[in-house]
Amino acid sequence: MNLIVQPNLKEASSHNVVALILAIILLSILLSCSSNASNPDLIYTTAPDEISNLINTLNNEYFIFTSGKTEIVTEFKNSNDGFQLLCSGKSHMTYSSRPITQSESTYCNDSSISFIELPLTTQPIIVATNIANTTTECVTLNDMKNIWSNPNYLLQGKEIHFYGPPLNSDLYSYLSREFNTGIHNTKHNTNKNNGTLIVDVINDIHSITFLNYSIYKPYAQYLKALPVSISNTDCIAPTSSSVNDREYNVFSTTIFVYLRTDLLKNLYFNKFAQYLLDQQTIKHIKSANYIPLDSAVYADNRNLLKNKTSGSIHIQKNKKSGDINK
Repeated sequence: MNLIVQPNLKEASSHNVVALILAIILLSILLSCSSNASNPDLIYTTAPDEISNLINTLNNEYFIFTSGKTEIVTEFKNSNDGFQLLCSGKSHMTYSSRPITQSESTYCNDSSISFIELPLTTQPIIVATNIANTTTECVTLNDMKNIWSNPNYLLQGKEIHFYGPPLNSDLYSYLSREFNTGIHNTKHNTNKNNGTLIVDVINDIHSITFLNYSIYKPYAQYLKALPVSISNTDCIAPTSSSVNDREYNVFSTTIFVYLRTDLLKNLYFNKFAQYLLDQQTIKHIKSANYIPLDSAVYADNRNLLKNKTSGSIHIQKNKKSGDINK
């Protein structure tokens, strides 16, 4: 006698329906992930070219951190142009190597753009020369001003070839304010960027220039950072130790980030703002040769962000900029 087993069509049908539902759910998840990867949330920022190494690192790391769901698009502009774009509503946030000015703040207010000001890091400014230059061992503040402004200046009786920073750079604007004059003694083409400036200094034994420490550090084997004497004190060299301990603090600027308050209602924007203040970002700041601020500053920043406190407490009233820790 043959035993005939009849399949349970009702049970099989039920299993098929469940399998179909699971397949549809899985497909929806995959399509959603694919959609997020191809259409990420975009945050438009501006930043000075001098800090591009740090900004590119933060942008790339955050893109990876969000698995491609948020992309930071940065246009490298000097701080003047950056504030213009922020206050006209054409960017979501801007980095600056100086505080916002009163006139820029007024422009934002007139355009109904409110912002939160967050100090992020500090970068010292150094005097650099060719690595083979053995005739110059130390410079004074008076030397620095004359190098900048006097086209016939002999540094300690020796001929020098001064290569100035790009004329549209934040560094040029900062030193012009510090020395109360624009650049006069320059041999370089006004269209040069920091990369070609470094090449010029490397190729000229009589060269001398001003650089942000973060730009100098990757080329330290080819350049010589000159010690500086302040008010006839001992010469202090800009080493990793003296810079991080703030023993070397001749000239320095604070990097700020200005965020549009109205965009913090967007979760992806709010999360990036918080990311800029966490410990991982501080590690990136250090690895890019910038100087972290005091922990109290970052604590204040978190409160400003949490409470969405708009406005500036570091606002320039006389176009003066610098290190907020001084």
